[in-house]
Amino acid sequence: MSASVEEVLDRLSTKISVRINSTAALVTDMDKAAAAIDRQRARKQDEKEPSSRKPELGPLRGADRQDLVSTPWDLLSVFARATTLARHGRGRGLAEHWQGLKYCQAMAAGPSGHLALTDDGQSPELSYRAMQARELGRAFGLAVAERTVRNRFPDHMISTLDAEAVLLAGFARSGPRPSLGARPRPDFFIEAWRLGGRSRVFVVTVTGNHQKATKRTAKADRSAFKQLARGSERAEHFHLAEWNTTPCLLMSTELLALDGITVNALRAPGEGLLPARPATGRGSADAGLWERNLAYAIIALARRRLNVLWALIRGGRTFATTPPPPPAALG
Repeated sequence: MSASVEEVLDRLSTKISVRINSTAALVTDMDKAAAAIDRQRARKQDEKEPSSRKPELGPLRGADRQDLVSTPWDLLSVFARATTLARHGRGRGLAEHWQGLKYCQAMAAGPSGHLALTDDGQSPELSYRAMQARELGRAFGLAVAERTVRNRFPDHMISTLDAEAVLLAGFARSGPRPSLGARPRPDFFIEAWRLGGRSRVFVVTVTGNHQKATKRTAKADRSAFKQLARGSERAEHFHLAEWNTTPCLLMSTELLALDGITVNALRAPGEGLLPARPATGRGSADAGLWERNLAYAIIALARRRLNVLWALIRGGRTFATTPPPPPAALG
């Protein structure tokens, strides 16, 4: 039987605890899953060298490891803010702001008192099951990540940015759907900034799964541990300034955990400081575009020259200062 509007709104505005799992044992379990992934890849691809992963991973610190107390409405709001304008064109980005509303009846307090999926949330169409894991994984993972950054920098503003929108900015793709390609990347960047200070950037990976893990489930077979291991690989592909100085937050959400929805969280230390921008002169926000983008203009010019040279070589022609005459019009 469907719930009334009043019941749904009351459920959405009720604060409920979300379990956080962030311990030293989680790091060990993730390492076991990572080793199993490397062995499997070695058998399939005959690669003996393991993939690079984020070093010095550890559990969250202090209050960051406590359960997250939030309302389902706030969690869906985090997801909506993170996905708005992630894709540009035809108003699609604005439309994505409302896609979290389909989960209004998917979450409520479970038998343990923690947030859990309702019957409606546990029976999505098979084709949408992966979408639910991906989107709710983002909602829970980003909520925990934002709280972690906010606890560390309480006097800063917090902004969550889609990594693909940031890394693809200004770079055209020949395919019909721009993407980052086969090379792995993080999912989001969280920027902590304040007026007159240098911004700090955190690399974030967020995933979710529907596995019903039990005590008999092997560590190497736990979806959450494998997702953290793959997230560590994706985070390792992005470095800001010096090597391994960019802080990282890895999140994997178990939507069907026995004690309610559980967010498994790990962190890597670092400063992640962006260069300071001068208030005036070259490099400031008031500088002309030609002045701030001079290096990019030189690169674009060099790329154009290479295209011209390749066209000459391919056509077997030599360069001429006078352009060839245009072709005669037909008819």
